[in-house]
Amino acid sequence: MEAPKTYEEESARLWHEIAGETYEFDRREQVAAVVPTVTLADVVDVVDTKLAGVATRHRLCVQIFAPTDDMHMDGEEEGATVIVDRAEFKRHLGLFPARTRISAGAIPLAKL
Repeated sequence: MEAPKTYEEESARLWHEIAGETYEFDRREQVAAVVPTVTLADVVDVVDTKLAGVATRHRLCVQIFAPTDDMHMDGEEEGATVIVDRAEFKRHLGLFPARTRISAGAIPLAKL
């Protein structure tokens, strides 16, 4: 794993964690620890199930409306998710890592 070359690079990485409210300041180390365990079979499985298999693909359609627009959805598709409250939607997403978890490697606020 390559160390950051500048303070700006390190700062950007840390602020990205803060802005995303994940606070996983040791994320690079966590990913680096998992990478050696990934096998060729794992990669082939992901390609077969997520990328190559038409039956398992999902379509994503994003439509953003201004608050002043009247939002009318013509013929909602079966299984479509309409997001009305962004915060409520995000609360139910599976995240890596879960937003409620703060790692032991997090910098205490008193030291900032």
